[in-house]
Amino acid sequence: MKKILVFGLAALILAPAVFADDALVMPARVGRFYLAPSFVFGSEKFEANGDRVQDFDKKMLNIGAALEYGFNGWITGALQWAPGINAWSDFDTQVPISMTPVDPMDPTSPLIPVFRDPSSSVRLLDAWNLFLGAKMQIIGNPAAPVPNTKMRLALAPGVKIPTGKGPDFHEEWQNAINGDPVTAASLDKHTFAAGLRSYFDWIVNPNFFINFYNETIFYTHKKDIRNTSYEDYFRLAMVNAGFAAAGTSVSGEVSYGYDMTFEMEPKLITPIAQGVNFTFGMPLRYVTSPGKKYSFTATGPASTLALATIEGQFRDLPQNHLLSFSPNISLFFMRWAMPIEFKLTYTMPLKGQNVLANNILGLQVRLYFRTGPSPQQPAAAADEKED
Repeated sequence: MKKILVFGLAALILAPAVFADDALVMPARVGRFYLAPSFVFGSEKFEANGDRVQDFDKKMLNIGAALEYGFNGWITGALQWAPGINAWSDFDTQVPISMTPVDPMDPTSPLIPVFRDPSSSVRLLDAWNLFLGAKMQIIGNPAAPVPNTKMRLALAPGVKIPTGKGPDFHEEWQNAINGDPVTAASLDKHTFAAGLRSYFDWIVNPNFFINFYNETIFYTHKKDIRNTSYEDYFRLAMVNAGFAAAGTSVSGEVSYGYDMTFEMEPKLITPIAQGVNFTFGMPLRYVTSPGKKYSFTATGPASTLALATIEGQFRDLPQNHLLSFSPNISLFFMRWAMPIEFKLTYTMPLKGQNVLANNILGLQVRLYFRTGPSPQQPAAAADEKED
């Protein structure tokens, strides 16, 4: 029998720092548009003890985008949707449609899930939250508040804006009962968040530097448990069905806490032809979050028993950790009519706890444009672009 679909949102990280890059900012009145498709695949996971074990097969095609613009020589505004929307997905697992007691003659017998046979196909069609922020280079180029040729420091406060509530899991439950395709999880948390991205570049020479990056995002709102995942909705629905005759119902909320990312990336940028720059990076990335924390309330004559029952069905997800390596190469054609950069990345999981061991093959196509003359630097200045 296939395993019950248990995602745990943090395990669905596609590319937690897909635009981490470096402490560089865009030149004044120069912008760029990203198109970033990613193919995610894997069939393993990291357990609580750190062991890497076999899991169900999973595949996703995600398409992200971003728009960045240099308001002046040291402040860049950014609207990023990366990861973006899942255009296609396939999961070799199934979801339950009901629960049944192990021993029908024993009223205290534990419940086990019942699956539809043949089962519905499981997918993940959803969208990531939007990130809106401003990247400010405090130390660095001559336009920065503190000019410096040996180091760069940039700070980027921002907010994550939900793209709706996510899938309607009541509807997905009906799809499972009817044998139709089921979206069984949310791609992102779909709740408001705010935080800070920090970038520090140690410049070894004009062609080589080492970037240190941190992103810390706090989720400020709790979310109705019915909108978090198919599994959460299903378990809550089963408990409420069991207490309906007693005139009692249970509701719940989920708190996500924070997402935290640390990254170190040596980066080489060198010209390989007139107007063509080659970039090679080797980021080592660590991501962690505290998992989901549940809280419940019950109303009705049997509220005490209902709360005990629902708390027996749910356990807070433990802290998760993921260490990954993401070598990348890019080519920047600066003298084309519209300067374009192509960046290819491959992310491989190295170590983790309580997360899926996904691999990610990503491509970024970056289109550069200018809205007016810049007194600080030419439009296609390669050494003052974000990589």
